[in-house]
Amino acid sequence: MPRKRKAVPGIRPQRPTLRDIAEMVGVSVSTVSATLNDAPRAEGFSAATKERIRAAAKQLGYVPSPLAQALKKAKKNLLGIVVYNHQDPRLSSMLHAALEEAQILEREVVLMDMGNKADRLNRSLHMLRAWGVQGIVLMLGGHIRSDSSRKLVQDIGVPVVAIASRRRGCVSSAVVYENAEAGRLLAGHLLDLGHKNIGMLAGKPTHIEFEERLEGVREALEQRHVGFGEDQIARTAESRFALPSAYYAADELLEKNPDTTAIICMNDVLAIGAMKRVRELGMKIPGDISVAGFDDFILADDMDDANRLGAYMTPSLTTIRAPFEDMGRAATQMLVELAKDPSGSDRRKYRVFPGTLVVRESTGAAPAPALAIA
Repeated sequence: MPRKRKAVPGIRPQRPTLRDIAEMVGVSVSTVSATLNDAPRAEGFSAATKERIRAAAKQLGYVPSPLAQALKKAKKNLLGIVVYNHQDPRLSSMLHAALEEAQILEREVVLMDMGNKADRLNRSLHMLRAWGVQGIVLMLGGHIRSDSSRKLVQDIGVPVVAIASRRRGCVSSAVVYENAEAGRLLAGHLLDLGHKNIGMLAGKPTHIEFEERLEGVREALEQRHVGFGEDQIARTAESRFALPSAYYAADELLEKNPDTTAIICMNDVLAIGAMKRVRELGMKIPGDISVAGFDDFILADDMDDANRLGAYMTPSLTTIRAPFEDMGRAATQMLVELAKDPSGSDRRKYRVFPGTLVVRESTGAAPAPALAIA
């Protein structure tokens, strides 16, 4: 007989468990679970045993936990997503699209937000494995992973899809954005407008995506035989690219290079800070100086093109539109495909997405050089 619980006045008795039924009938907990859940292996139990189990469950007032049943069912279709910071406009767009695609594909998602803390990646990965996810999407926004994290990704035992900046060096399947090509594209636009004194606003050198964009800009300038020096780059003091940091970086850049006729900012946030300082210095955009960015952020959950930040700036911002939503959807699709074939999880898959130049009002022809006075 099961242990009798002593009733305590004012306290609701503990609900009966599978173990209580098992002790009452004299069978294992797994036998009780299989019988009550109509599992295939219960077909091998005798009719008398199953009847005794059901009768005991009824006598004890056993009611299955809806939460436990839901979790058990969900684990068969459970995906994990690790995001560096869900408030980052780039990652927010990716995440929104990835979650929508998961819903379409009838998958549940466990989300781990690292909150801008790089050292939380390993813990997030271990937590997702404890949840029993069938695969993991990584949205790290170009932030460098440690060697221990890279090894963990390789050894974690489930498919991993990283939304990465470059295929080279990926330790998992990846959805890749062509950052260097985006840099070449934007630099080419300014060169075609006659700009030769081009400055750049970037972040810390540890940010992979921004460094690749800089690489593309440098390559475009070299191909057109336009000189470039490291003093033409101003870097923000913070890795999170706050607006004040961009504002002061633009001031530094123009103080070092007063002849600058165009500024390439490594994302639209940096461009906003730069444009404010340029206007305060009495320069017209684009008459005196052109400003351009990257990403073409959307700042609303509905992913409507009408909510592009750059379109509402004054002047509206020329930028490179990154296909963040398409990348988020592709990552979920790829992960589901890999999870369906665990035996092939060692095969890495890649899908590459290019950026698109969006020309608006903030870029124009380079101003004519001032005539020397005799």
